[in-house]
Amino acid sequence: MHATEILAEAASVGAIAERERVAAQQVVTMQLDGSVLSGKAKDELAGLILKTIAEAVLVVAADGRVVGFNAKASAMFGYPDDAFLGLSVEALIPERFRRKHRMMREGFSADSPPRMMGSNRDLYALRRDGSEFPVEAGLGPMIADGDAYVIVSLVDMTARKRAEEEVLRLNARMADLLEARTMVLEDTRQTLHARTLELRDALARLADAERRKAEQERKRLSLELHDEIGQQLTALSINFEMIHRRCTDPAAAVPIRNASEIIKGLFASIREIVTQLRPPQLDDLGLPAALRWHLDRVRQTSFLKITFDENLGDARLPPDVEMSCFRIVQESITNTLRHASARVLEVRITRASGQIGLSISDDGVGFDADRLGADNDRCGHFGLAGMRERVLGMQGRFAVITAPGLGCRIQVDIPVAPLTDQVAS
Repeated sequence: MHATEILAEAASVGAIAERERVAAQQVVTMQLDGSVLSGKAKDELAGLILKTIAEAVLVVAADGRVVGFNAKASAMFGYPDDAFLGLSVEALIPERFRRKHRMMREGFSADSPPRMMGSNRDLYALRRDGSEFPVEAGLGPMIADGDAYVIVSLVDMTARKRAEEEVLRLNARMADLLEARTMVLEDTRQTLHARTLELRDALARLADAERRKAEQERKRLSLELHDEIGQQLTALSINFEMIHRRCTDPAAAVPIRNASEIIKGLFASIREIVTQLRPPQLDDLGLPAALRWHLDRVRQTSFLKITFDENLGDARLPPDVEMSCFRIVQESITNTLRHASARVLEVRITRASGQIGLSISDDGVGFDADRLGADNDRCGHFGLAGMRERVLGMQGRFAVITAPGLGCRIQVDIPVAPLTDQVAS
């Protein structure tokens, strides 16, 4: 049976039981006392009620004997008429409930108002064959010819109980399925999360490898430009100088001098390219010297007021850390010059507790950090995403603190080996 059919059956049984309870309430509230009916008219009315009512009805005397019943009651309990009449009402109740029922029955007086039983607890009746079944009962006192009686209306709740139990079973089954499904979804979520972390780590390693490769290529190109092309330009400059000294033709002096100036310009351009590709100060003198050199160059070509503070000491940092910090400062300053309209720039780098702290802040226009991912132009060519990848690739922390009109601060924290270990190594 499907859940919808069970729910429909439960609703149908509940509706029938409700109609029968209404009918029972009408019966138990009728007072057949002698002031209204007497004699034969009263007996006929009582008999008519017992026959026509749609539910099982018992009439129980004060001593607990069944003194009246209808056909539905006889069929419900399985007693023939001659065995039913005069039967103790406790015989219709399971033995485990009889003592308590007898006490309640003896305490039920004719002055008690009609009421329902079983609506807030489980009641059970006993058939002649010994089988039990759940019931709801309505009780109504009655006085006839000076004697007290109780009219008991009964509704068999077996079908409703069965439907309710089936609904509970289905609810439990649905709860189990939901819990199992939830566990599967949670396992899937954890698997996806783990896979996401693996992919992120793999991408970070790949990006780090690409950055290392790019830095190596930068270094190779800078060496080639410095050593090969630089030497060739030097030789070319010497040759032009010798030609200039030996040439006496005034007409040739001007183009020779122009060529010498062009060679000097090429020297300057190559030095600039070499510096941009791989600052020699970084390899030769370390990060603080390279940053001072770069910041001095920015001062000369901009209106920024730049301050620099560091406490790295004399010990060199790992080459990857030095290069990453230099590139982050370089890219941050480029973004500041392009977009921030700032007047003041502060660079601070410290070392404490096995960690490098780098901070670059300006007093510029700031920006909306929530649009960080979408605003590629604000991020520059490499941008903040590239800085973040650099830092995360070294297991560090990267943060951008900014808001429109409040400037911008980039905070980087990179773990490094303790100073004593590095000095020892």
